[in-house]
Amino acid sequence: MKPFGQVHDAGLQQERTSLAWDRTGLATMVTSGLLFRVIGQPYPQVMHTLPILTFLIGLVLVASDRHRYLARWQRLQHGEEVSSWSAVATVGITTVILGVAALAVLALTGI
Repeated sequence: MKPFGQVHDAGLQQERTSLAWDRTGLATMVTSGLLFRVIGQPYPQVMHTLPILTFLIGLVLVASDRHRYLARWQRLQHGEEVSSWSAVATVGITTVILGVAALAVLALTGI
């Protein structure tokens, strides 16, 4: 792998993007934990599958941050598009599914 070269990025886009993905992953894990807690006992239930899968998606987002950072940096050096549409789509779909599931759990538990 090549060492980091100079790329004009006056606004520290890479760092802001990396921090945003970390926050998104952590928020996803916290939200899935809250949903897991609201579903409650007995453990495990079929309904616990969604928060567990969502937690794992958040964990993957946080764990793969360095790889995404380096990949974006290399694309920046070559003047290519730096957006990661697969990660954006995964987070978007997960957010919609988690939101619908949370509303369903709230409706079922009467909270």
